[in-house]
Amino acid sequence: MPLRVDQNELTGYHSFAGEVEASNTPTIRGLTPSRRHQLRAIAPHGTDMCSSQIGNSISAALPGAWRTALLYLSAILVGNLAWEIFQLPLYTISHTGDIWEQAFAVIHCTVGDLLIAALTFGLALLTMGYPGWPALHFTRVAAGTTALGLSYTVFSEWLNASVLHDWAYSDLMPVISLASLEIGLSPVLQWSLIPLICFVYARWRR
Repeated sequence: MPLRVDQNELTGYHSFAGEVEASNTPTIRGLTPSRRHQLRAIAPHGTDMCSSQIGNSISAALPGAWRTALLYLSAILVGNLAWEIFQLPLYTISHTGDIWEQAFAVIHCTVGDLLIAALTFGLALLTMGYPGWPALHFTRVAAGTTALGLSYTVFSEWLNASVLHDWAYSDLMPVISLASLEIGLSPVLQWSLIPLICFVYARWRR
């Protein structure tokens, strides 16, 4: 026997939050307000739990990665600034330029070092360490960043010192031969040591 429902007696709707209201039926009218709204919290509760879990996952993952990256780049900035100052006598500008030209050269080179470090780190991170870094693939990203930075440095030193003559080595600069290239030893050591040291520092501090 089919069930017949009087439409005038039952007026209900299911809201987005999961609440059911049927105010004209005796059964629903007999419910206490607390029971009548028991369904209200079902959907929001599930949504809140899901959002909370996602938020906790993001807050647990991103701050660690961002903190480690910022520690690395901060150390890179300080390390390269110190290196540029101490290696200045290895370039001719140390005795051909005045104090302001030397200061500009140090700042200019340090900013360039930071940009190179950020770009090589970002490239290594995207190709070798994402996702999971720094908990995973830390050594791989550090090695890849160092290799990319060193490769660019060799090219840049050859281009600017031998081809464009934007800078020149003084007699104090040790020079090494790579294939047919004459490259200053100091920038090679700079990009071989500083990135690795800064990665060790960032991992220790994180």
